[in-house]
Amino acid sequence: MTLRSEEHGGMKSPAVAGRPLSLTVLGPATLSIAAREVAVSRKARALLAYAALSDASEETRERLVGLLWSESSEERARASLRQTLQEIRRGFAEMGFDGLRTEKQGIVLNRSALKVDLWEILQEAEAGRAHPRLLHTTHLPESLLDGFDNLDPAFRIWLLARRQTLHDRLVRTLETHLRAGSSASPEAEDLAAAILKLDATHEEACRFLIRMRTSRSWPLRRPFRRGLPRSLQRQLLHPPKLRRQRSGYWCRSKLLTSRA
Repeated sequence: MTLRSEEHGGMKSPAVAGRPLSLTVLGPATLSIAAREVAVSRKARALLAYAALSDASEETRERLVGLLWSESSEERARASLRQTLQEIRRGFAEMGFDGLRTEKQGIVLNRSALKVDLWEILQEAEAGRAHPRLLHTTHLPESLLDGFDNLDPAFRIWLLARRQTLHDRLVRTLETHLRAGSSASPEAEDLAAAILKLDATHEEACRFLIRMRTSRSWPLRRPFRRGLPRSLQRQLLHPPKLRRQRSGYWCRSKLLTSRA
């Protein structure tokens, strides 16, 4: 559920009109509006990233305090949350962004005014396509909020669980489309290659690419092979059928040479 424009007094905010907040969560979290970075603290970026990735439409202050200031007293933690929210509001106000609503009990982030890099990757996967970042990055979910593991013990627990959930969701979605699609299409090859980038031990995707390699007699594109185990790379480069063919060619050549 997202916050409707009517909830802002019926006026459409500048952010919704054409200045969305761009939030990068794969890698170190960054915020920008109209290509201008919003300079806020790590806690502020973590708070916004959590709100954007959360399944809930509204986050309670109690939950945010326990997640980001779990080692502080309740009074001190609530004061820190108030300061962080003030910092965010100041940064957003300078950029003309009006997509954050703070209330006594919680906060609401207007997701219709957001652009999140992870959402695009998930949307592509749901549509049966492998996003280029999945094809060129090994274990992409592990880069979720990279460098934020030491922010707070409670936040680290949430972050590790979120990375695993993201990994499982991507693999499951790509598997579904791989099984449902054409076994000889470039899109299917990309899906299988993306799965192996997420899980190099995925047997179904490995067998699929080996079958394609054997039937086509050409090597899998190099970017897809990076990060895979050497044994799997050898199978993708030289499947059993081709190895037998090359071995037979070598034997015939050796026989002709010896007869001469």
